[in-house]
Amino acid sequence: MGGSEEIIKVFDVNRKKETALLESHSGTINIITSYEGFVLTAGDDGKICIWKTRTWDLVHTFNA
Repeated sequence: MGGSEEIIKVFDVNRKKETALLESHSGTINIITSYEGFVLTAGDDGKICIWKTRTWDLVHTFNA
């Protein structure tokens, strides 16, 4: 689901519950992909963020 809030909302579909809010981007988030226990996001702000899926902690941010 997309939106203009600059926030990624993570849901547990089995429990029908929001489990995390990922807030690091300022502007539209264009890409969300996952790889081996991590989620990578990229946005118009020039940032690439790496999130750990077990805790949803922001692990690292790269600036373009």
